[in-house]
Amino acid sequence: MLGQNGAVKPILATFSLICVAAIVGGILLTHWLMRARTLESVVARAPAAVVCAIWALMAFAIIIVQGAGSAFIYFQF
Repeated sequence: MLGQNGAVKPILATFSLICVAAIVGGILLTHWLMRARTLESVVARAPAAVVCAIWALMAFAIIIVQGAGSAFIYFQF
């Protein structure tokens, strides 16, 4: 549990750990920067092109992440 076994294989690859650390760091930074603001005020001050680019990026991420159709068991009935 504390790394005393030298022959153990890691559960996650280093790349995955770096990705998770970057995402968590980004979330923490966003929360820290937004602590005295509202999302509506930030969007109102942002240029329209930036808002459109962010919406397009979020839509692309939703479409690209969709996997196989393994629905929850209650949807099988």
